[in-house]
Amino acid sequence: MIIIEKLAYSFHLGNDKNKTKKARQVAKTNKTGTTSFNNNGIQTTKQLSKVFNHNYRMYEKNQNEIYVLKGTKDLIQDVKDLYLDIFEESRIKYNDKQTRSDRKIDNYFNHISNSEKSDLACEIIIELGDMDFWEDKNKLIKLRMNEVFKEQIKYLENIVPNFKVASAVSHFDESSPHLHIVGVPFKTSNKNGMEIQVGKSAIFTKESLKVIQDKMRINCIEKFNEVYEIDFTLKDKKKGRNSDLKSAEMEEYKKEEKLIKNQIKQLEEVKKSNTKTIEKQEEQKTKIEVEIESKKKYNHKIVLKDKQSLIKENDELKAELRLKNHQYKMLEENYTTLKSKVDYIINAIKKVLSKIPSSIIEMIETLFDKNQSIFTYEHNQLVKKNQEKINENWKNNDFTNYEELEVKDTKEKDDFER
Repeated sequence: MIIIEKLAYSFHLGNDKNKTKKARQVAKTNKTGTTSFNNNGIQTTKQLSKVFNHNYRMYEKNQNEIYVLKGTKDLIQDVKDLYLDIFEESRIKYNDKQTRSDRKIDNYFNHISNSEKSDLACEIIIELGDMDFWEDKNKLIKLRMNEVFKEQIKYLENIVPNFKVASAVSHFDESSPHLHIVGVPFKTSNKNGMEIQVGKSAIFTKESLKVIQDKMRINCIEKFNEVYEIDFTLKDKKKGRNSDLKSAEMEEYKKEEKLIKNQIKQLEEVKKSNTKTIEKQEEQKTKIEVEIESKKKYNHKIVLKDKQSLIKENDELKAELRLKNHQYKMLEENYTTLKSKVDYIINAIKKVLSKIPSSIIEMIETLFDKNQSIFTYEHNQLVKKNQEKINENWKNNDFTNYEELEVKDTKEKDDFER
């Protein structure tokens, strides 16, 4: 027996729980631009902006998981452009008939956004297959749903001529692929006001929604089977709902939702704990950085101090070297002076000797000859005698007479030489 897989189909239109005048007033005065009711219709530019941020994942990292199937990446501008296409001609005709300027409409988009009677636009969410069906499918298989979604967009505008799609974005970052459609429903042949006006409640009634949903279901499964080359059917539609979830499935969904909320709560506690830990680590990091900076400054002072000491020592060595160089130059100058004097004396002696008769010179050389001169002999004997006394004193550690001997020797020598 062949078991044919059945898929759940959902065609969900944002409801009008906030349709009352009081609810609209709350939405328009609230900073968020919404009421506490779920699934609000898109009444104002603020609400349209919120839908834009959600559908296009404007503040999330997974923008590569969404695909713009119709429109641009600017939802608000797409809706404004659609307003011009649908209503601008009718607005001009209406203004031409007005005799009072306060009744004229300058901008129909802003006019409806500020109105408490009509929705600015509406959103439809389409989904085929639940989480269990899609959880084991890879991304390439899931992405083939874009072909199915494109057919749904085209078919919706075909069966509902008074609904124009401004934007269609598919999401693949959640449990199952789904499509977000934002469009503008409008009614024609109006007797009061503009001939063409926005008209969600006139286009999407309980009766018309039932017909639209039935047609969209059939179109979706047929296109799905064509794209995936398979033969699946749809689960039975739950009466009175825009979804195919049965009561048992809804109970499971509520249990799962409760479980997820508990998990979120636990994660929030973990996050809070981790935040405290991170704050402590940041404090420690700051202290360490301050300490490192302090040590850097201290080391820098030491380096500067050592550098200054080296500079001082270097300056002292330079000064000492300059002094030595000066002394050396002085000695050099003294030596040059003395040498000049000695050379002068030698030259003078040579001149004197040149004038002394040779017989006198021979006599003088004979007197002081080492081998013949009696004077030289006596002088050498005296030196020898003094040296013996000095050696004897060295042996006896008696140095008292050393200077005397030296003086006496010098004196006798001077006398002898004289």
